[in-house]
Formats: sequence, C-alpha cells, structure tokens
Amino acid sequence: MPRISSGLCLILALAPVLACAPDRNSGGDAERHLAKLTPLGQPVPDSLDRKEGDTTDWKLLDIQDTGYLNVEVVLDNPEAEVMVEAFDRYGQRIGRTVHRKDDGPVVKLSAEVVIGKGFLRITHLGGPKTGYTLKAFVR
Repeated sequence: MPRISSGLCLILALAPVLACAPDRNSGGDAERHLAKLTPLGQPVPDSLDRKEGDTTDWKLLDIQDTGYLNVEVVLDNPEAEVMVEAFDRYGQRIGRTVHRKDDGPVVKLSAEVVIGKGFLRITHLGGPKTGYTLKAFVR
C-alpha cells in the first residue's frame, strides 16, 4: 500500500475546512482593515453570497461632520437575511440592525458619529444570495 506524506495528509484534512470558509471569495473586503472606501451620499452596489464564500463586506467611511450617520441598504433579494452594523474609528460598534426575510427590501440604520473614520459591516446571515445598493450620509 502506498504511503501518503504528512504534508498531503494535512492538505487533505484542511480541504473541507477551507472549502467552507465563510469569506473565501469575499472580494478582498472581509475584514475591517481591508474595508473599501465608500463615498457618502452616493449609491454603492455590492453583493453577498454565503454559499459561494462572500459572507462579509466592510466599508470605510470618511466622515467630515458630526451628526447622525444614516445608512440605507436596498436588497435585490429581500428573502436574504443580513445584518448591518456601524463602527467608530476604534472598531467599537455604534449601531446594529438585522433584516429577516419578511422585512421587505430596505434595511435602515442610524448612529451618532463624529468627524473621522467610520466603518460599516454588512453580513449575510442566511437565505439566498443577494445584490444590494448601499447609501450612507451624515445629517
């Protein structure tokens, strides 16, 4: 019987884990330090697909005024379940909302912010894949 090297055994053992990694196809924005700059006041399209390995999108905001950050996410597929969270420049969560399949296509979040960096995290919790359009502004 042929012998299998220990390196091959390790690869074979990790293959199921890597195949199930929730953000293996994230598009490069699965972690906060990889957040993509998102312009305020402009619609930004993106998508989430848990089955294909894109569970999390992080967005970087350049906040130029104090007030309330208002976020609106319009889902292409309202059957998708998503969570939208806002974070301050230190990574402390300042707002959170969860959208369930019966909630309609629009997800809204509002959080008080100050001048500086801010972050949004959009997470696919379950259900079908969905595209979405995000719009954020400060008032």
